[in-house]
Amino acid sequence: MRENRCHLGRLVVNPAHRGQGIAATLIANLAVKGKKELKVTSCSLFVFSDNISAISAYQKLGFVKTQYPTDMPLADCIYMVSDD
Repeated sequence: MRENRCHLGRLVVNPAHRGQGIAATLIANLAVKGKKELKVTSCSLFVFSDNISAISAYQKLGFVKTQYPTDMPLADCIYMVSDD
Protein backbone atom coordinates (compact mmCIF):
# COMPACT_ATOMS: atom_id res chain seq x y z
CA MET A 1 0.00 0.00 0.00
CA ARG A 2 1.35 3.41 -0.98
CA GLU A 3 -0.68 6.62 -1.07
CA ASN A 4 -3.89 4.57 -0.60
CA ARG A 5 -3.18 2.49 -3.70
CA CYS A 6 -2.03 -1.05 -4.30
CA HIS A 7 1.61 -0.37 -5.14
CA LEU A 8 3.31 -2.77 -7.53
CA GLY A 9 7.05 -3.02 -7.16
CA ARG A 10 10.05 -4.92 -8.46
CA LEU A 11 8.30 -6.20 -11.57
CA VAL A 12 10.72 -7.77 -14.02
CA VAL A 13 10.27 -10.07 -17.00
CA ASN A 14 13.26 -12.04 -18.24
CA PRO A 15 14.50 -10.27 -21.40
CA ALA A 16 14.36 -13.57 -23.29
CA HIS A 17 10.60 -13.70 -22.68
CA ARG A 18 9.58 -10.08 -23.25
CA GLY A 19 7.03 -9.21 -25.90
CA GLN A 20 4.89 -12.26 -25.14
CA GLY A 21 2.27 -10.58 -22.94
CA ILE A 22 3.78 -11.86 -19.70
CA ALA A 23 3.98 -8.38 -18.15
CA ALA A 24 0.33 -7.67 -18.98
CA THR A 25 -0.80 -10.94 -17.41
CA LEU A 26 1.43 -10.45 -14.36
CA ILE A 27 0.25 -6.90 -13.73
CA ALA A 28 -3.42 -7.71 -14.33
CA ASN A 29 -3.34 -10.62 -11.90
CA LEU A 30 -1.35 -8.76 -9.24
CA ALA A 31 -3.63 -5.72 -9.54
CA VAL A 32 -6.81 -7.76 -9.10
CA LYS A 33 -5.42 -9.64 -6.12
CA GLY A 34 -3.80 -6.60 -4.51
CA LYS A 35 -6.81 -4.31 -4.88
CA LYS A 36 -9.11 -6.99 -3.47
CA GLU A 37 -6.89 -7.76 -0.47
CA LEU A 38 -6.18 -4.10 0.28
CA LYS A 39 -9.75 -2.98 -0.44
CA VAL A 40 -8.69 -0.20 -2.83
CA THR A 41 -9.64 0.65 -6.40
CA SER A 42 -6.37 1.77 -7.93
CA CYS A 43 -2.74 0.74 -8.38
CA SER A 44 0.55 2.60 -8.66
CA LEU A 45 4.14 1.90 -9.59
CA PHE A 46 7.48 3.56 -10.15
CA VAL A 47 9.42 3.13 -13.37
CA PHE A 48 12.84 4.46 -14.32
CA SER A 49 12.39 7.45 -16.62
CA ASP A 50 14.75 5.99 -19.23
CA ASN A 51 12.88 2.67 -19.43
CA ILE A 52 10.82 3.68 -22.46
CA SER A 53 9.60 0.16 -23.24
CA ALA A 54 8.26 -0.35 -19.71
CA ILE A 55 6.58 3.07 -19.70
CA SER A 56 4.90 2.23 -22.99
CA ALA A 57 3.78 -1.16 -21.69
CA TYR A 58 2.33 0.38 -18.52
CA GLN A 59 0.50 3.03 -20.56
CA LYS A 60 -1.06 0.30 -22.72
CA LEU A 61 -2.29 -1.27 -19.47
CA GLY A 62 -3.99 1.97 -18.41
CA PHE A 63 -1.32 3.54 -16.21
CA VAL A 64 -0.77 7.28 -16.55
CA LYS A 65 2.16 9.41 -15.47
CA THR A 66 1.18 11.26 -12.33
CA GLN A 67 2.87 13.78 -10.06
CA TYR A 68 3.89 12.08 -6.80
CA PRO A 69 2.04 13.88 -3.97
CA THR A 70 5.18 14.54 -1.89
CA ASP A 71 8.90 14.58 -2.60
CA MET A 72 9.72 11.80 -5.06
CA PRO A 73 11.31 8.99 -3.03
CA LEU A 74 13.29 7.55 -5.97
CA ALA A 75 15.69 9.38 -8.26
CA ASP A 76 15.18 9.24 -12.02
CA CYS A 77 11.77 7.60 -11.69
CA ILE A 78 8.25 8.32 -12.88
CA TYR A 79 5.20 7.64 -10.74
CA MET A 80 2.33 6.00 -12.63
CA VAL A 81 -1.24 5.28 -11.53
CA SER A 82 -4.06 3.13 -12.85
CA ASP A 83 -7.60 3.73 -11.62
CA ASP A 84 -9.08 0.78 -13.50
